[in-house]
Amino acid sequence: MAQLQFLFGVAPRSGTTFLGDLLALHPGCELPDGVPEDGLLGPLGHLDRYVGELERFWESWPDVSTPERDEVFRGIGSGLGAMLLARASGEADVVVTKTPFPANLDRIGALFPDSRGVVIVRDGRSVVESTVRTWGSPFDVAAARFRDGARSILDAIGSINHPPAHLRVVRYEDLYADTVQTALDVVDFFGLDTGHFPVDSVDAMPVRGSSTISTAADGDVHWDAVDKPADFAPTERWSSWTDHQHELFAAIAGAENRAFGYESVEVSTKARGLDAALGARRRVVDALPPTLRDRLSGRT
Repeated sequence: MAQLQFLFGVAPRSGTTFLGDLLALHPGCELPDGVPEDGLLGPLGHLDRYVGELERFWESWPDVSTPERDEVFRGIGSGLGAMLLARASGEADVVVTKTPFPANLDRIGALFPDSRGVVIVRDGRSVVESTVRTWGSPFDVAAARFRDGARSILDAIGSINHPPAHLRVVRYEDLYADTVQTALDVVDFFGLDTGHFPVDSVDAMPVRGSSTISTAADGDVHWDAVDKPADFAPTERWSSWTDHQHELFAAIAGAENRAFGYESVEVSTKARGLDAALGARRRVVDALPPTLRDRLSGRT
């Protein structure tokens, strides 16, 4: 039976599509059909309430050895995993499911104790710039989304250089600069034979979803494969930022970016005040009905 493994990004635009496509080159690896992003860990708050209701119901049975909370979570995870595995051909040794949202990453072991996860981090400035270009998201919303994803990752791994054994951190910049070796490291981490990875196919891989070259006639970014141009350079999307943009990013997510080993400017008093005002606006938007909230925050 195939092993289910996970791929997380710090936020959308962090490279999960790129790494997922790379892993799919391996003959022993598949992605589940029809599930571009799994999002399994995000709604755990709802699942907590469900399990709590079960516990309270079972507690009404005297002198009965009812399932423990951890056992219930493992059972739910087993069912979700079986669902994803059923969406593969059954011929692969590993099925990799991915999401760019790392919320509740610290709880992956509760649902999937036999699985491993690779986490892609990327310079938050590039993530923000690419998000703004792709969906037209407000700058501060994109920065806050990166910050929240980074905090989820840091909560799960403790230190960027010493993650727990079931998690591996990959920097997007390393993946881009040394694609073959980084992909081989992930292949090995997931228990696949590195000798079967088609190294010669990597350079010919197309690009999917780039905010600069995967643009349709109507201006929207698409995820169809396109040939990679010779001047493709995704690692410094923020190179044309103004001082104001740098300072606002630093006020919102500079600490998290530095925790990942990336740079950030000093935060000015003006930028801190603007972040506080924008933070209040974001909280109001988040309290709106989902359809209106997504439209106002640039998520559609």
